[in-house]
Amino acid sequence: MRAFFERLRPFAPLPLRLALAVLLCVYGYKLVTRDLASYQAQILAWHLPKWVAPAGAWSALVGGTLLGLGFLTRLAGFGCALFPAAILLRANLHSPIDGGIDRAVLILAGCIALFLSGAGRFSLDRKFFG
Repeated sequence: MRAFFERLRPFAPLPLRLALAVLLCVYGYKLVTRDLASYQAQILAWHLPKWVAPAGAWSALVGGTLLGLGFLTRLAGFGCALFPAAILLRANLHSPIDGGIDRAVLILAGCIALFLSGAGRFSLDRKFFG
C-alpha cells in the first residue's frame, strides 16, 4: 500500500495547481476587465501606492495562468502569495474566518505549498527543466 501512494506523490501538486489557477485567473480577469477602479480605491484606502492595484490584478491573472500550465511554478507561487499575504496583514487580519480571510488564507497556503514543492509530474516545468 505504501509503494502505491509513493508512486502517486508526483501527481499531488496537479489538483492544487489547477484549483489555484481557476481561482486566481477568474479573480484576476475580473479585476483587470471590470473592477480595477474599485480595487484601486480599496488599495488607496489602505495607504498603499497606486501601482499596487494593477500589479495585484495582473499577478493574479498571469500567475494563475502560469500555475495552471505548471510553468515557472515556484516563481508564480511566490508572486501569487504576495498579495494574499498583504491582504491578510493589511485589511482582513481581524476579520472572522468565515467573513473574509478564508479565501486569502487558502490561496496563500496553496501558493506557498507550490513554491516549496514545485509543479509535479504533469507540468511544463518538468518538460523544459527536468
